[in-house]
Amino acid sequence: MTAEFTFILQSVRGQLAVADVTGDADYATAPVLRKRGQAAIDSGHPVLVLDLSGVGEVDSSTLGALRHHARAAGGTLALAAVPERLARMLALTGAETVLPVHPTVGEAVTALSASVAGGTGGGDDGPERVGDVGAGRSE
Repeated sequence: MTAEFTFILQSVRGQLAVADVTGDADYATAPVLRKRGQAAIDSGHPVLVLDLSGVGEVDSSTLGALRHHARAAGGTLALAAVPERLARMLALTGAETVLPVHPTVGEAVTALSASVAGGTGGGDDGPERVGDVGAGRSE
């Protein structure tokens, strides 16, 4: 069994945000993932990278909803460091054909940075460290 579910916004750079997701995003916690992901997008970060290296399972419909929300805001949702078991699920459901999947967070950030128009925020200072914003379970 994986650790307790968390969604921690790790860094932001203009429109780009990286969130560390751990635990299982199953029927009980998927609404938390959706709510926190949408909040990150709505707070000016429509380009969202989910670091899934610590995830055991995730509800694919939640990823689809976050992708739709990001696209509606003019951005995109990308997945990084996807565990093999989850990668197989994405392949079986066809989600990997519509969700960018990157081997590492660094590669996702590099690939998506070019899509952020004008590179708003961040400049040469590097990403802003956000910390434990939104960590833990939520009702």
